[in-house]
Amino acid sequence: VQALLAEGIFNRAMQESNDGCEELTSETVVNPSKPQWLVHLCLILGQTVNGGASVVAKCGLPATNPILFALLRESGASPVLLLTALIMDGKPRLGRSQVPLLFLSAVFLYGAQVCWVTGIKFANPVVGSAWQPSQPIMVLLIAVLLGWETCTVGKTAGIFAALGGGLLMTFGAKASAESGGSPVVGNGFFFVNCSSTALFIISMRVITRTLPPQTAVAVIYCIASVGILITALLVSTSESVQQFLCPDCHPSFWYFPLEALPALFYWIFGSSVFAYAMLGFGTKHAKDATHCLAYTALQPVVAGVGETLLVVTGWNSRNLDNQLSLPTWTQVIGAVCIVFGVFFVILDALRPVERARSPPIRFSMQPSSGSD
Repeated sequence: VQALLAEGIFNRAMQESNDGCEELTSETVVNPSKPQWLVHLCLILGQTVNGGASVVAKCGLPATNPILFALLRESGASPVLLLTALIMDGKPRLGRSQVPLLFLSAVFLYGAQVCWVTGIKFANPVVGSAWQPSQPIMVLLIAVLLGWETCTVGKTAGIFAALGGGLLMTFGAKASAESGGSPVVGNGFFFVNCSSTALFIISMRVITRTLPPQTAVAVIYCIASVGILITALLVSTSESVQQFLCPDCHPSFWYFPLEALPALFYWIFGSSVFAYAMLGFGTKHAKDATHCLAYTALQPVVAGVGETLLVVTGWNSRNLDNQLSLPTWTQVIGAVCIVFGVFFVILDALRPVERARSPPIRFSMQPSSGSD
């Protein structure tokens, strides 16, 4: 269903232009223009920063309305991303055919972020973390059905090893998160979250063929920020929704505790600006679409290492009201599985480039000048 949706979206978006035609074949997808070690290093760095975000949230994020926090994060990151895009790529030149796909990519990004926040309240963060390694599997299924790539042994083994390791790390943790009122609904939101992320990556693979990756990320992020703003304005008018999203928050929706500023800055410049810049670069230059999200399973590993370092350096003795726990042996085994999975994915990325395996998919898009 996701593959049909993706194909329908692209065909409809590309029909808007008659100015030019770019032939996108499976060969262009597997013939990257950048060294794969550099591409995968960027993807790993981006997921490493995202893994540290959970530690920052545990240590320095008091009870804050999640919608307000998301709004402040998007509002702070959007100007930085735009400025970075202007410096790196110059003034963006958007064709009419590119606008629909940019908008739909922003819808996918918005859906991923909002459904994550909502899913946590219905279920809990533990279940949400367990869903994240499923993202590369969804991308792989969509890409295979579209004829963009094939299921190689290394790629498939790496993804499923990382998935198993992520499940071990998630459910091997000591129970601490409280469950929400409807786990079934929460899992539904997590599925939409992961599906939206997968479709976002697939759409970015097409967009970055005619737009520089930094410009594409900046434009999409700004459009998604408008959606977050509209959501925040709607939520601010309903006390029942505010109580549901954050029962222990300040009565005023627009109240933001100063203690949360360090965490906000990390999420703006780390999880938004840096991580999405790395993801945009990797999405354009990775040999296969599946590689773009293959390292999401690294997030719990990074979080576990970060928490361990804090505990060893005396965090618990200095913060009696905010205790951290050491990883269990089950989590250690899960981390080892993830490392093996990452190893297999890297080996798959470094294998000799194959020739085109499927008929070309035509997209009517007008390349913009200055695109790399």
